[in-house]
Amino acid sequence: AAHKGEGVEKPSSPPKSEGKCIEFNRKIHIGYFLMHLKMLPEDYEGFDTKRMMILYLALSGLDVLGALDKHINKKMRERTIKWIYAMQKTP
Repeated sequence: AAHKGEGVEKPSSPPKSEGKCIEFNRKIHIGYFLMHLKMLPEDYEGFDTKRMMILYLALSGLDVLGALDKHINKKMRERTIKWIYAMQKTP
C-alpha cells in the first residue's frame, strides 16, 4: 500500500533574493489604488463591464491597508456613491 504523499513532489521554498528581505511598500500600493479610483469613470470607458469591479478592488485594497478613511474624503465618497447609483440599470 502506498503511503500518503508518496510520489508527490514537495513544494520548493520560495526563491531567496541573496539573503535580502523584500519589503512591502505600503505607500506605493496605496498610490496604486488611489490612481485607479481617480481615473474612474472616464478613463475606463473601454472597460465598461469591469469598472464596478475595478472600483471594488481599489476600495477594498485601501481598506485592507487601513487607508480608506484617510485618503477618501467626503467629496470623493459622495462622488463615488453617485457614480455607483448612475451605473445601476433601471427598468
